[in-house]
Amino acid sequence: MMGISLTFTLIAGHLLVLGLLIRVLFTQLQRQDDIIKETRLREQQLIDKLLTKSGYSPLIEREQVVTIPDPEIRQPDFIELAFQEDAIMEEVEVMNPDMQGRSADYVRQLYPGLWSEAEKRYRNAHIPMRSS
Repeated sequence: MMGISLTFTLIAGHLLVLGLLIRVLFTQLQRQDDIIKETRLREQQLIDKLLTKSGYSPLIEREQVVTIPDPEIRQPDFIELAFQEDAIMEEVEVMNPDMQGRSADYVRQLYPGLWSEAEKRYRNAHIPMRSS
């Protein structure tokens, strides 16, 4: 009985020390990340200052985030997109019969609220069933 209690205490002590070491590691990683961010900011400010002194205006937007589609999910091709646009246009015509014979671009540009409402109705009707 004494051996099990001592073993349990040692395991709990080791887990406590391991938890503290992990916390210290994450704190150090956060500090390193903060230092890197500060260094990049200082470097960018120095570059901006040098560009301004030499007569060039520094760029306002330095980075633009690009989203890459998931390769596991099949992306719709132009034919599927055309069919979706046609179906949304049919929703627009149901909502407002005066739009019959108009192009999708015309409705999208001149009536963006109508287009977004029809698109929302189409998407809600064609959302794939999700298992919960």
